[in-house]
Amino acid sequence: MRKLVVAAGHPAHKQSLQYGAETISYQVFLIPNQKTKLIIEVLPDGTVHVKAPEHTALQSIKQAVYKRARWIHGHIKTIKQQYTYVLPRQYVSGECHFYLGRRYILKLYKSRQDLQGVKLLRGQLQVFTPSKKHEAIKTLLQDW
Repeated sequence: MRKLVVAAGHPAHKQSLQYGAETISYQVFLIPNQKTKLIIEVLPDGTVHVKAPEHTALQSIKQAVYKRARWIHGHIKTIKQQYTYVLPRQYVSGECHFYLGRRYILKLYKSRQDLQGVKLLRGQLQVFTPSKKHEAIKTLLQDW
């Protein structure tokens, strides 16, 4: 993996451009020994990364991003539309959660304070907790 570098020791140059009524924000990563001219990526969370050779001027990077603004805007719009159908997690029994690419049913059990934890058993993520609070269950699953 190549190291991403910027002159002032920052991980990236943050830039933005106006595309119609929308503002497209992007980060510029200057990569030493990069052979291609410019790589523009729209990540699954909607952030835009631009990877360029180390000695590329920011003005030429801006021009390249502006030239591809319609393509970038289209991808960001598609990602935003997909997230409108994603429901927030409720952390209740019967809810599906993914672990290592597989779907498991969440099952909550009331337990004492000293017996809290998470087990993967018979296709279920079993959470033992004294509290039915959303944050407590989420923390237990993340720590597991």
